Amino acid sequence: MILLFLLGCPTLVESHCELNPHEVDDDERLAVGFTVAGALSDIAPQTVEGIDLFGEPVSVDVMLTRGEGAALFEDADAVDVVTRPGTNDVTQTTWLGPDPCQDAVEVPVVLTLVGEGVSAGGPATLRAVLGLGDAAGEAEGVRSVEYALDPAADTLPAGLGGAPVSGTVWVDYRDGAVTRLEAFAVTADGARETVIWYNAE
Repeated sequence: MILLFLLGCPTLVESHCELNPHEVDDDERLAVGFTVAGALSDIAPQTVEGIDLFGEPVSVDVMLTRGEGAALFEDADAVDVVTRPGTNDVTQTTWLGPDPCQDAVEVPVVLTLVGEGVSAGGPATLRAVLGLGDAAGEAEGVRSVEYALDPAADTLPAGLGGAPVSGTVWVDYRDGAVTRLEAFAVTADGARETVIWYNAE
């Protein structure tokens, strides 16, 4: 929020990102040559060595495959909303400087986690933020997967409160490799615990 003064009259300028989501095909070229198929093509099954809540090692095989449903592209545009107090003069203009907003694409995927004391996975969403790439300029450099645990089907290492009842698994990828795997569990008594932690960076 920026206060400007124009000819003695205070002008309020509020900037925000306006999202224009729409479905895209897997082979449709988006920003910097990015495609949904390309975002998944270099992700191969891999094994990560993490730790549990008690600091004990946990080996987890991680696999990600394309799920059912269309990918959704979020075309984010920076917009200024200008208002002048005491008048009904409200204007909206497209951001004229470098765009601070980042486009993104969300892709239905299936996440699978397997290991000793670990059996979890199912439909999830991969989110790739375009323009937040690596030093080589890869548009799809940052990718994250969020998966909601199914207490009836998923098994993770036990926390202080016992077996996880619900929670979330986050997996981050860069250049096709897992850089972070974190499983949060909410136990029967309401405690929130990190029952698997892996960070390659």
